[in-house]
Amino acid sequence: MKLSRFIAPVLVLAIFLTGCSLLPLSAEEKKYVDNCQIVYDNYQKYVKLQTEFYDGDYSDPDYDWQFSSGSSAVMIDGEATRDVTSAAIKRQFPWIKQLVDDYFQNITRKKFLEKDPSDFIDGDLYDSTIKAFFIQMAKGSKFDLTKTVLKYSAEDYSFPKIDEVFAKFSPSDRFKNCDEAIGLDEESSMENTWNDFNLRGDSGVSIFTVLDVSIGLWGCNKFGDGFIDYGKGWQRCAGSDFDSSKYATTGPSVMTDEERAILEERGQAAESESQNPSGSGATSNVTPLQGCTSLGQVVQTQSYGQLTCKLVLMNRIKALVWMRS
Repeated sequence: MKLSRFIAPVLVLAIFLTGCSLLPLSAEEKKYVDNCQIVYDNYQKYVKLQTEFYDGDYSDPDYDWQFSSGSSAVMIDGEATRDVTSAAIKRQFPWIKQLVDDYFQNITRKKFLEKDPSDFIDGDLYDSTIKAFFIQMAKGSKFDLTKTVLKYSAEDYSFPKIDEVFAKFSPSDRFKNCDEAIGLDEESSMENTWNDFNLRGDSGVSIFTVLDVSIGLWGCNKFGDGFIDYGKGWQRCAGSDFDSSKYATTGPSVMTDEERAILEERGQAAESESQNPSGSGATSNVTPLQGCTSLGQVVQTQSYGQLTCKLVLMNRIKALVWMRS
C-alpha cells in the first residue's frame, strides 16, 4: 500500500514533465500527422526539382530558361526554343501551365494586347499562383486550403510560409506545426529549408519567373505576340532563334577590356562635358553599356562615335545595351 502511494505521484510527475507525449494520439491528431506527412513528401519533390534547377547547366534546355523572362521568349527565342521551353514547363510545372491556360482561355487578342504586361504578374494571376503552389503541396491530403488560410499581403509582395500555412490545421496544442507532428529535426524542417526553397527561388528557379515565361509563351503560341520589358509594350514574337554570333557577348562574370575602356571613357567624357557643356545637335546622348530597346539600331554620339544596340550576356543575364559598332 505504501509503495503504491509512492508510485502514483511519480507517474503523475512523469506525465507532467513530458507534457502529453505519453498520451495516445487522438483521431484528429493522428489524421493531422498523416496529412502532414503527405505535405512533406510533396514538398520534398519540390525541393528536389529546385535543386535540379540550381545544379542545371546553362546550356541545358530543361533548365537554362530560368535565366530568361517573358521578353526573352518574345524577342530572342524562336519557335523551336519556345517549343522546348513549353515542354519543359509542362513537365516540371504543369500546374502553372494549366493555371495560365485557364486564366487566359476566354481572353481575346485585343484585350490581351491592351492590358499592361505587368498587370498579369502583379494582379490576380500572381495571387492565384501563390495559392496554387500551396494547393500543390496539400495534394493528396485532407487539408482544405481556403482563402482565409492563404490570406497574405499582395501589396507588399509577401506570401505565406509553408510551415505557417499548415500549422493552422493543427487540432490541438500538442503540435505547433507539421514539422513537430512528423518529428523533423531543425535542419530538415520545412520551416528551416523554406529559407532556401521558397517561391522566390533562392536555391532554384523563382515560381514567378516560371509564370513570367509562361505568359510570354502563351502569347506567342496563341496570338504570335508576347510582352517585352523595355517600354515598348507588346511585340510580334521572333520566328527563329536569335543568332548571338552576330552580336557582342561577354563572359559570365569577367569584364572585357572593351568594357573597361568604355567605363573609363565614360568617366572622362562626363568630366569633359561638365567643363564644356555641348549643345543638343543631331547626335544622341546615349552612352556605352546603357540599356537600349531596338536590337541592331545604330546611333551617332559625340563622345563615343557610332554605337549599336547589341545583346550581351553578363552574369548569365541577357540584356540589350549600347556597344561600339
